[in-house]
Amino acid sequence: MDLLTKLVSVQTMELLMLKDLAHKNAVVSDPDSRFITLEIYRRHRLGLKPLAPGVVSKNLNISLPTAIKLINNLIVLGFIIKRTNKVDKRSTDLIATNTLIVRIEDYLSTMLIGMNAIKLMRLTATEKDELKSMMSGEPNSAPLFKALSSKYLANLTALWDEK
Repeated sequence: MDLLTKLVSVQTMELLMLKDLAHKNAVVSDPDSRFITLEIYRRHRLGLKPLAPGVVSKNLNISLPTAIKLINNLIVLGFIIKRTNKVDKRSTDLIATNTLIVRIEDYLSTMLIGMNAIKLMRLTATEKDELKSMMSGEPNSAPLFKALSSKYLANLTALWDEK
């Protein structure tokens, strides 16, 4: 299988998995909400200043009311919380919840292990173990995977078990 076909295969699997999970409200699948959650997660992991609603509006080139609507939807889903900025009480910070952190780590770990399985990239044994540990233990116990259909869960479990 050539490199482009491998990339298309990974993206197809990713989109099918997102579609399946989005119907069960286990993940956000619209691009704007995905940007927001991934950027909040990235800033959390790097210890950077939290994201503010105005930055979301500016980066996505959408109005502030539209950004607030997207943010409020993510709050209702339990992925983020709003917190008053400690320095500037007029500002609001967007903070990742444990649910968001676990789901993003489960999802990204799965994608990396999938790319390793089709030899799109090579992971060391240590990297594989680290990714597996980020998946919250057994596949059936990870919150993200509870929403997956049995077909997808079987495929992902096969990737983890690859030697």
